[in-house]
Amino acid sequence: MALAFASCKKGTTNGVITDSGGVTGQTQSSDVSAVSSAQSTTEEKKDEKETTKESTTTPMPSTKAEEAIPISKDEALERLSEFYGSAYKVKEAEKKGDIQHYKVFDNAGNLYAKLEVNLKNSDVKETIEHSGEINQFNLLV
Repeated sequence: MALAFASCKKGTTNGVITDSGGVTGQTQSSDVSAVSSAQSTTEEKKDEKETTKESTTTPMPSTKAEEAIPISKDEALERLSEFYGSAYKVKEAEKKGDIQHYKVFDNAGNLYAKLEVNLKNSDVKETIEHSGEINQFNLLV
């Protein structure tokens, strides 16, 4: 007898459950929508976690006018080369007003970061190429 019921095939049509024995039952739509709602809420939370990135950098305090110490583009290049070390090469790029731009390459020749150095106050804005992360620091601190 158990084999006869086990071989019955169940199907669902518009919320009505049927089997080959002719037994029918009504599913409750609130159960279906509760499960669907729980799944979409879980997926929304998962998406939210994946897209939210916490900043790992501490913002640099702004340099006050009376505390500003100017730096030459050559001295900035020297300090940046020391900062990045032998694993990277720092090269000068264009200069726009008081902002000198630099590019940092790894030893394989891949662009690692772009830098903007304010020559009036020695502040640096570093943009990491692969992640878009922005770091700010001062070359003379």
